[in-house]
Amino acid sequence: MNTKKIVRKIRDPFIYAFVRVFVFILQCLPLFLVRAIGSLTSFLHYHAPGQAKIAIANIKIAFPDWEEAQVKSCCKASFTNFHLTFFEFFWYQKHKGQLKDLVHDMDEIEQHLGKKTGYDSAIMICPHLGNWELANLIINYHGYKMSPVARKLKNPYLETLVCAYRQSTGAGIIHEKGAAKNIVRVLRSNEVLGMLIDQNVKEREGGVFMNFFGLPVPTSRAPASLAMKINSAVVFCYCIHDENGNRRLHFTALKKAISDYEDDLVLLQDILDEVQRIVRQYPEQYLWLYERYRYHDKNFADLSKYPFYSFAHEG
Repeated sequence: MNTKKIVRKIRDPFIYAFVRVFVFILQCLPLFLVRAIGSLTSFLHYHAPGQAKIAIANIKIAFPDWEEAQVKSCCKASFTNFHLTFFEFFWYQKHKGQLKDLVHDMDEIEQHLGKKTGYDSAIMICPHLGNWELANLIINYHGYKMSPVARKLKNPYLETLVCAYRQSTGAGIIHEKGAAKNIVRVLRSNEVLGMLIDQNVKEREGGVFMNFFGLPVPTSRAPASLAMKINSAVVFCYCIHDENGNRRLHFTALKKAISDYEDDLVLLQDILDEVQRIVRQYPEQYLWLYERYRYHDKNFADLSKYPFYSFAHEG
C-alpha cells in the first residue's frame, strides 16, 4: 500500500466525523443562520491564496466585456452560492416539509415531467447553477421518480452519507462508472433521468468537443443520443435564489421537438446553448470554480484563448 492510500485511510474517517458534527449543528439552526455561516465560509474560501484564479479566468471567457470589478463581484457570489448549495442541502434533510415551499407552481412540474409531455420519459438537465442538489430532492419529494447520474466521492464515508441524503426523498442514484445499463433502464421505465451536462467527459469515455461560451469543451454525448433513441424529453431544471433570497425551482425546454433534430450533435449543441443562456441570466449563481476548460481541442484555431489551467486533450 502506497503512502497516499495510507494517509487517506487515516484521514477519511476524521473528515467524515467532522462533517457529521458540522451537519448536525447546521440542522439545529434556523435557515437564515445557516446561510450566514455559508456566506462566512465562502468569504474565507474566496480569499484563500489562489482559490479564485480558476473562477475568474472562466468568468472572463464567458463575459469578455466585463470590467474587473464586475468579474470579481460575480466570482465572490459564485463562491457564496457554492457553499450555500451544500449547507442548504444538509439543512433540508431535517426540514423536508419545507421543500414544498420551493415550488411556486406545481403545474410547471407536471407540464415538463408529467405524462402530458408527449414523450415516453424525460432527461432532466441540471447545470451547476443555483442549488442543483436541492433540485433532486424537490423533484422526488413531489412524487416524480428521478434518478441522477453522479460521480462517487473519493472519501467512502462521505460518499455513503451524501448518497443516503440524495436518496432521502426517493431518488435512485446512478453512479457514473458503468452507468449505461441503469440509464437505459430508468428511461425505458418512463422515469426521469437527471444529468449534469457541464462536466468534462473525455472522448474515450463518450465525450465530444462542443462550443461553450466560445470555446470547445469535451461534453457527454449521452443526453442527446439517448433522447433521440428512446423518445425522451429534454428538460432544463434549476433551483435559484429569487429577488427575495428564496430558492425556487424553474424549468425550461428546448424550442424544437426532439424528432425535428437531424442528428444528436445538433441537439447536443442546442442543449449547451440553452445552458449557456440560463447561465447568462444568473451568472452569479453558476459554479465558475470548476475547470471546465481543462482540456483544449487541438483543432481549435486559437489555443491562446484557453485559460491558464488548460492543457492538451489526451483522447
